[in-house]
Amino acid sequence: MDFVYELNQIILRELGDAIVNRRKKLGLKQTELAELAGYSVRYQCMVENGQKNVTLCFLVAISVALDCNIRQLLDDVMRSIEGSLTSNKRFKKLWQQAVESVEQKKKARHMNIKNKK
Repeated sequence: MDFVYELNQIILRELGDAIVNRRKKLGLKQTELAELAGYSVRYQCMVENGQKNVTLCFLVAISVALDCNIRQLLDDVMRSIEGSLTSNKRFKKLWQQAVESVEQKKKARHMNIKNKK
């Protein structure tokens, strides 16, 4: 399932880009945003570079510090992902693999439930 790891890396980079774009629109430096959100500059830098997965608590804190809500931030990420689905062949292939994998798991689960009855 290497495609899952690669897909996750792309999504984390998109989140980092969304945070950077909003931060820059507010004229904030990384250090200032990290301080406002209550996280270390190192962690902030890793998130912005797509090197760190985030928690819901981080998303809440960073959204408040960016003067937006989580939905707005995630909408930014989803717009980027949707754009990548149309313009990036590698991302589209990874996304399709993820969808197919989930569908296979659903079918297997359904068969297991059906066989238990």
